[in-house]
Amino acid sequence: MRRKITGVILAVSVLAGSLTGCSLFTSKDRAAIEEKADTFMSEILQVRYERAARTVLDGDEHFMKKLPDDNKQLTLMEEVMYNSTYEIGEIEVHKMDKEATCLVTVSYSDVEAITAGGDLLMGEVITAVDEKQEITETELTVNFVYEDDEWSVDPDSASDIIIFFSDLCEDLSLGGINEENSIEFAQQFIGMMAGGSGMDALAMAGITEDDVIDALDLEYYFYDNDIDQEITDSLDEMMAAYFSTYEPTYTAQYVNDNTYGVSISGDAVDDMAAIQELMLDEDSFVPLFADLLEPFAAVYDSYDFNIDLNSFFSSYADIYTTALQGCTATADKSFYVEVTCDDYGNYSIVTDGCGDILPDCIENLFSILEGVDESTMLAAVELLHDEGRMSDAAYQSIASQYWETELPEGMELFIPAVYEDAVYQHEAFFTGNMVCFGIETWDYSDAGDIYRYDLMLDDEPLVEGGTYESPTDYSDVIFISYDFGDEIPEGTISLTVYTEGASSQTVLIQLYLVPEGSDTVPDDPGSGSGSGSLRFDTDD
Repeated sequence: MRRKITGVILAVSVLAGSLTGCSLFTSKDRAAIEEKADTFMSEILQVRYERAARTVLDGDEHFMKKLPDDNKQLTLMEEVMYNSTYEIGEIEVHKMDKEATCLVTVSYSDVEAITAGGDLLMGEVITAVDEKQEITETELTVNFVYEDDEWSVDPDSASDIIIFFSDLCEDLSLGGINEENSIEFAQQFIGMMAGGSGMDALAMAGITEDDVIDALDLEYYFYDNDIDQEITDSLDEMMAAYFSTYEPTYTAQYVNDNTYGVSISGDAVDDMAAIQELMLDEDSFVPLFADLLEPFAAVYDSYDFNIDLNSFFSSYADIYTTALQGCTATADKSFYVEVTCDDYGNYSIVTDGCGDILPDCIENLFSILEGVDESTMLAAVELLHDEGRMSDAAYQSIASQYWETELPEGMELFIPAVYEDAVYQHEAFFTGNMVCFGIETWDYSDAGDIYRYDLMLDDEPLVEGGTYESPTDYSDVIFISYDFGDEIPEGTISLTVYTEGASSQTVLIQLYLVPEGSDTVPDDPGSGSGSGSLRFDTDD
């Protein structure tokens, strides 16, 4: 009888224990659950998901799939978690089901309260969370299961914790970019270029000085040149001269949460037409064009071709600005940019490059050189030479390409056959009352090599013992000229050029420029073509 009563009491005790949450598990189990809960919450709130998963049954990482897909929501959620604190509360162990629960009190920023005004940017909300504003607290339950003699966080419970924090940061009323402020920023972008801060404006679009140089196709000339402040100032000046006349319309269209596309379209000064109009006014254009040519003229005195592009851009900016003044012709200028805003309200321009933004006159920088007629080119070269800004050699080499190459009527040029093999080509021509001889030899010379020459009119010397110094290495051209002044005299003009060395008496070539039918020609002038002498008459 006593045994039966004892058995009944024991059964009731077990039943009562299962109904009230009591168990036969020891305090060691409670300590293990508390430790595991502490580790799980610490790793979750420190956004160390893989470490947190080690406390979950079978290392289950399924709860990570509950992370929000929206990047802003995820960023804000993790910021809230990182700035939250927790306290481990009551633990209940259920013996029969091998389960346990742990209450955790979490203190966190109430982002819904922070964003109640609806005009805060994402970055401003994050700052408020970091500053622990609008702190509230909630009691969460973490469920545990017992398997293989170990307590682990229930995977569903781990997912519930993620979902709780995710829901806190969903459907918040945040400020940010919209149609109105994207247009306003695009207007600021154009305004900066119009106001002389074009390079800073391009930098807002991620366009560097090197990108501009690349767009202008100037990499070759910048091989050994540094881009200095003079160049960027000149680019600013050119863009300001163009965009100060530009009054476009702006149309914005939604792209995504951070970006609006803005179409910019309107009439601007027709920059190429303005340049062409200026070029027709030689009195204005020739001095400007001479400034532009000056750094290029220096190439003829140095073989390394490192042009001073600082001076070039400065000169070009003068031409460009002058061209825009008073020009009434207009042309459509339309392009597209994207305006973006980061989480902290920092705006920027996104574009495929500077080609669409820059006006044609800047992008097609060298087209101006192609459009200059010969008389303008020659006038600019002569101005540089007269002012001592261009060497004789450079002057002769450049100007010879634009001078008239016909001899006056009734004159002819020939070379005795004995000297023909010494040269490759030769010519003579007049420009005004200046006679010019060009001789292309078979052999290259070095810079500083000297050729001696004699220039005669009939039997009288015009230049005796004159010298021609090669301006560059690898030069094979000798260019000699003589200005008669008031008028060209009648008679035979002879030029004798000697091989290198002012004291050398070895004849390189002799040229004779004589009136047609003159009897003062050297013996054996040759047949005029083929091997033997090479003879030019007026009709050639």
